[in-house]
Amino acid sequence: IDIAKSSGLPVSFSSGAWGADWPDPHALPHPLALTDFMDKLDFFDVGIHNTLFLDNNNPTQEEIDSKMKIMFNRLELLHNLTGKPIIASGVAYESKVGAGLPKGPEILYVFEDPDLAATKYNITYSAEQQAMIYESLMREIAQRPYIQGVFTWGYPYIETPLVPDSAIRGKMAERILAKWFANSGESENTDSIPNQE
Repeated sequence: IDIAKSSGLPVSFSSGAWGADWPDPHALPHPLALTDFMDKLDFFDVGIHNTLFLDNNNPTQEEIDSKMKIMFNRLELLHNLTGKPIIASGVAYESKVGAGLPKGPEILYVFEDPDLAATKYNITYSAEQQAMIYESLMREIAQRPYIQGVFTWGYPYIETPLVPDSAIRGKMAERILAKWFANSGESENTDSIPNQE
């Protein structure tokens, strides 16, 4: 850390947020614990790709908001303890029904025929659920000026709007993020986005 600091480079610590299902609401983002070197860091880089629900395939926007708040309250605890800014990185929620459920093994849908992948992996495509999660994420970030950036998990060179992966390019979630980034003061209204059964 001292070598990096002396070179003028910013120094961060990468970690992941515990999911909303994690039993301790006061747990710092994994694997953080306050240590001697925390005061030397410039910011924290916290991955946001965690479980929101254990058994809710089809949540409402209000239900997603309440679970997202749990995760972001932990980030607030980290900021309050250290005074350091936070970057929300590796944001990754798939465009499928059950996007907030435990993720399971990585599936590279982009190498699959989209029509066959749904049957093969027993999934239902839902750009709406991914968009609702991004709306909730940005609502929480907008209330916390110490969160100074958000990065999605990958942004492919081409649009694959019908692939149920976590990429947002060409999907509703990209429009949600673009609207918030434009700082228009108005987010896309996801209250009118129907849940998929």
